[in-house]
Amino acid sequence: MAMNHFADMTSEEMNSRNCFLPTHYPSKHKPAPRYNVKHAKISKGVDWRDSNCISPVKNQGYCGSCWAFATVGVLEALHCLNGNELHNLSEQQLVDCDPIDHGCCGGFPINAIDYITQEGIMKSEDYEYEEKQFYCRYDSSNAIQLNVSKYYVLPNEENMASSVAKDGPITVGFGVNRDFMLYSKGIFDGECAPSPNHAIIIVGYGTLHCEEGKDDGEDYWIIKNSWGTEWGEDGFGKIMRNKDMCGISEFAASLELKP
Repeated sequence: MAMNHFADMTSEEMNSRNCFLPTHYPSKHKPAPRYNVKHAKISKGVDWRDSNCISPVKNQGYCGSCWAFATVGVLEALHCLNGNELHNLSEQQLVDCDPIDHGCCGGFPINAIDYITQEGIMKSEDYEYEEKQFYCRYDSSNAIQLNVSKYYVLPNEENMASSVAKDGPITVGFGVNRDFMLYSKGIFDGECAPSPNHAIIIVGYGTLHCEEGKDDGEDYWIIKNSWGTEWGEDGFGKIMRNKDMCGISEFAASLELKP
C-alpha cells in the first residue's frame, strides 16, 4: 500500500465511488448464460499486455463508470486480437446512451455488452469521455459494428483462467475497500468489501514462486484498473488467484467476436 490520489478521501467518499450494479439485468433480455471453457492444458502464465492489444490505462475520474471502462477495455483488446487495429473506444457513449445502466451512478458490463451488440461502439476520438453524464450523442455512421456471436458469464476461477488463456481479457466484479484503493504493488490479499462494487479487467495470470524450479508459489491475476496510472503498478495490479478474492469470480464475463 502507498499514499496516492485516494489517500485523503473519507470512507464515505470512497464508498460513493461504487459503480457496479450486478443485480440490474436488462428487462427485455434473459441473463447471460453460464459458459464453461475448461481446457485440459492451459499456459502456466498469460499476460496479454505482451500482445500490444491492451489500450493504455484510463481514468474514470469522479464518475461511477467503471462498468463502462471494463466493458470497453475488453472490447478494445478482443477486437485487436481478432486481427484489427487497436482503437480507443468510447466509454462516454455507454455512460450517455446505454438505456439499462445508470451512467455515472453505476452499471453492469453484461448490460453494456448487450447494448453494444445492438448498436455498435464509437471511437473515443469521436465521442470523448467527459466524466459526467450528458444526453446521448451516438452517431451510427461513426460506429464500429462488432460481430458478437455470444456473451456469457464464467462460473469459477478455473473457467476464468481458461477463457483468459484461450480468448483474451475478461471483465470481473471486485469488492473494493480502502486497502485496494491504496494498493501500490505486489499481490493484493487485503481487506474486501462485502460484495463486488467495482468492475475491472483481467488481462492475464501467473504464479509467483519463492524459489525457481519449485512447484509451490502464489497464484495471481493480472488486472487493469480505470483509476489512472497513479494507482498500483502504472494502473495495473496483481490479485490473489484461486481464493475467490473479494468475490472476483461472482460476476466474471466475456464475449466472442466473429472475424
